[in-house]
Amino acid sequence: MRAVRVLPLVLLLVLGGCGTAAKSGTPPELSAGYDSVDGEYQQAKSQLDLPAGTAFPDHLPNTGTHYLPGSGANQAQNFWLCAWLRDYLDAKPDRTQQAVSQLPRYTAMSAYTAGLRPDGRTMVDAVIQGAQRGDKAPAAKFVDSTCGGPFYSHASGGPRPS
Repeated sequence: MRAVRVLPLVLLLVLGGCGTAAKSGTPPELSAGYDSVDGEYQQAKSQLDLPAGTAFPDHLPNTGTHYLPGSGANQAQNFWLCAWLRDYLDAKPDRTQQAVSQLPRYTAMSAYTAGLRPDGRTMVDAVIQGAQRGDKAPAAKFVDSTCGGPFYSHASGGPRPS
């Protein structure tokens, strides 16, 4: 009698797996190959000036098979921001103002306008405003939490002083 009660449950589970399979994978409009996003990165980095002594990595790291379209440009723009923030933090007084004057440009870039949620934009705004007031603490905190790792750590013209 117990087998009769379990049978409908087993049939439901087996039959529930039948039918049209769900589409797997990422929708095409949300997926781009590495060559495509690296091309975006190449184009974006050619339009961005870095502080003296800093250079973009030749290519994006190839870390997967699917990337979000536009992410190559955003990576270049984020690298640019990290480079100018590091320059601001490390610069001698005669170069500090040059770094501060570059930072607001980021707010017109797609990494900021499309790549960040409102809380991220608020954080970047606070960093830029702090730099404009001469307060390095927000920039230092941002760089320590955001500009590390094997890619963004290259956004410096040399070793950071301790």
